[in-house]
Amino acid sequence: MIETYLAERENLRAVVLILDIRRIPTDGDLLMLRRLDTYGIPPIIVVTKCDKLSKNEQARQTGLIAAAIGRSREELIPFSALSKAGREGVWQAITELAGLDSAAT
Repeated sequence: MIETYLAERENLRAVVLILDIRRIPTDGDLLMLRRLDTYGIPPIIVVTKCDKLSKNEQARQTGLIAAAIGRSREELIPFSALSKAGREGVWQAITELAGLDSAAT
């Protein structure tokens, strides 16, 4: 069902992929990234639960996650629902990829 959606949804501009900073990406996460690449759909990679780790642990885990998914650290958006850290970065990525005016959000 997801495969069909990704292949046929013409107005799909991006997909937000949510990863837990405390975990290494799963095979399912890696498969989703491969599928997005196959269909030319850019991922917005959001690394959640950043408030659960120290700054040093965040840096280490971000590096591990980036390496595991074959992306640069800069492509990962650190996020915390608790502190709202990263919220603006997520919205910025969404508005840019959707072609929206950021002032309208």
